[in-house]
Amino acid sequence: MPSLHYISHAVALALIAMLIRKYIELKIYHDDVMSSCYFSEANHENSEVENEIEHETPPKAPVPTSDDPRFLTPEYLNQKLFSDGSSVTCNPTDHAAQRTCHFVNLCYFAERDSYLFFHSDKSILENIPVNRYSPTLVELSSVTNHTYNHFNYIDMPVSASRLFHIKWVTTSSLIIRRFKPDNLMHVIHDDILPLFQTLRHFNLAANTSDRFHYRLIFDDEWGEGPFLKLYDILSVYQPIFKSMLREAPGLTCFHQAYVGLVKSTAWYDYGFYKPQGPLPERKVSSVEINSLLEYTRRELGLSINTDNSDYLVLVSRKSTRLILNEIELSLALSREVRTKVIHLSQEQYTIEQMIEVVSNSIGIIGMHGSLLTLAMYLPAGSILIELFPYAVNPDHYSPYKTLVSLPGMNILYRAWRNMEQKKSFGHLTMGNIEYLPHDEQQRIISQMEVPRHICCDDPSWLYHIYQDTEVDIETIISLTKEAILATKTENNRAVDKIATNFVIPDKVTHDSCKTMVDGSKQIIIYWEIPWNLQFFNYEIVEYEVLLQYTKSPEKSTIFRVSANSITLEPSDSFYIVWVRCCLDEIHIGPFKQIACVE
Repeated sequence: MPSLHYISHAVALALIAMLIRKYIELKIYHDDVMSSCYFSEANHENSEVENEIEHETPPKAPVPTSDDPRFLTPEYLNQKLFSDGSSVTCNPTDHAAQRTCHFVNLCYFAERDSYLFFHSDKSILENIPVNRYSPTLVELSSVTNHTYNHFNYIDMPVSASRLFHIKWVTTSSLIIRRFKPDNLMHVIHDDILPLFQTLRHFNLAANTSDRFHYRLIFDDEWGEGPFLKLYDILSVYQPIFKSMLREAPGLTCFHQAYVGLVKSTAWYDYGFYKPQGPLPERKVSSVEINSLLEYTRRELGLSINTDNSDYLVLVSRKSTRLILNEIELSLALSREVRTKVIHLSQEQYTIEQMIEVVSNSIGIIGMHGSLLTLAMYLPAGSILIELFPYAVNPDHYSPYKTLVSLPGMNILYRAWRNMEQKKSFGHLTMGNIEYLPHDEQQRIISQMEVPRHICCDDPSWLYHIYQDTEVDIETIISLTKEAILATKTENNRAVDKIATNFVIPDKVTHDSCKTMVDGSKQIIIYWEIPWNLQFFNYEIVEYEVLLQYTKSPEKSTIFRVSANSITLEPSDSFYIVWVRCCLDEIHIGPFKQIACVE
């Protein structure tokens, strides 16, 4: 008969085994729930699941929904999806490029690389075009009319949502597609400025001094890129990359998702359908630029002291489009202009350091390239001198000239172009012209100017733009001296100048109509400048005068004058005179009617 000791030992072992089994069952159940309901932002190298669980309540600001964020658990969100399905509200427009949409319960399906919209009898679809594939519902980038940026969703019945494992992103999300995040011009122009404007448009910040309470979703194939910091400072959350969405099984559903960017900050057309150049109807000015600059400097913790700016920045390229006599140019600038010169390169400086260096300088000199976008951080009254390789016409490639010429930017621009082919050194691998027939290679190499072309792989353009150049030091020094002098003599450092990009003049004032008493019976119309223009800076003020005749109302005459009066010849009819102000040739005010009798 076994002893009591052995019996007790056996009972204890059985009890321990039962507890272990129960623990394993509970652990498997818990892990299954976590796997199906939570979304982790961790990468392969450093998984930080506990820090990025997506059902957390956002700090400081609640999720912008009628739902109480305290109840946004995976179970609750699942039930809301199963019962209510998805909804979407877009702004009313007929143009996909101008459309932005707000989705509730939009889901990404990695297996199909598609977004799913679950229809129920409670779904709301507001301002959705009848044919949302003509050409698309909305664009994921500010780069318009490019199929790469098209966004749409697949229609599904709400009953199908029960078939998937679901991971929830409960924070408000903005889904974008970066166009070229390894190029600073594209980062600033295509992404950061439009993002900043869009976030302010949707009011996704607790107040104007806070970072925005949304999560950025990168729906593209790029990695982090060298300028991720500029994206990071726009949000209190870390971004989610497409690769992370693809790793998640089942569905990743966004409780609140915004799609589409406000594009009013764009200033340049990259030339997909016609040669590149400034956008003809630019709406952006220094007002929008400076709002972003103030925000980024604050969030990056940069020290700005323009009162002691005493150096020039020379952009130094390390692989292509080199300034072959860069050291000689730097020494000559320091000696002749009597200022320090700082060499700035992407390889040796972080983006924060580059912004800080430029922000405290008096100007930038550099070959055409994306780092010249840093000119937006220059103090008012600074200079930008852009250098171009042989055969590249500055008038045909002007993103940086356009940037610093925006209303209110107050930065003086000059361009230098190499006109001596013997001081230019090309590379056959650029533009792949090494694979062209020898005669075609020689034709491209001997060109005196790159012909106008469409983006983005023209061999002539690629060959010439990547040429290394021995620059004309004497001419560049002369340009630099002249530009610095011009900033002083032209009072370019008027930092309180308000951009008039959106200023519309009011009606003319103190108008009068008088008949000459010298027997000529001519009529003189007088008026004064609109009263609101006394508060703005402007360059050109003109007036449009529209004459109508009461006996022949279909007859009219239009004049444009720069004076505050106009003399009219005698007529056998009443004159009805309309006058309106035109500011800087593009901003036109309302007509003011003046009745006159001959």
